[in-house]
Amino acid sequence: MIIGIILSHGPLAEAMVEACKCIIGEIDHLYALRCDDCSRDSLYEQLTHLVTSSEARDGVFIFVGLKGGSCWNVAARVVHEHDRVELISGVNISLILSFLMKRDRFRFENLGEILINDAFRGITRYTK
Repeated sequence: MIIGIILSHGPLAEAMVEACKCIIGEIDHLYALRCDDCSRDSLYEQLTHLVTSSEARDGVFIFVGLKGGSCWNVAARVVHEHDRVELISGVNISLILSFLMKRDRFRFENLGEILINDAFRGITRYTK
């Protein structure tokens, strides 16, 4: 299975996982990690442990809020060092729900572009 990791400062990652559970029910292989609970080295070790676990054999998507931030920088190092790991910034609920519903239906190599397109479609503006 393709696993997902949401990486954030504060409780955002955990809240996103909980919100997705409220919408679609029980979720497997989606992890929330806080960037502020530990050092960069410790975060790197946690990410590396998940990325190299047997459950990640089909691939890993790491989701962060901001490109270039500390979460991004640690995750980018992991992506650079391991195969079948992708990093996507701009995490939102549409993106995570799309990941959860499509990770078993699409090839890892194609999934990233699909997820980004779905995330963009989830951002709209409604005015009077």
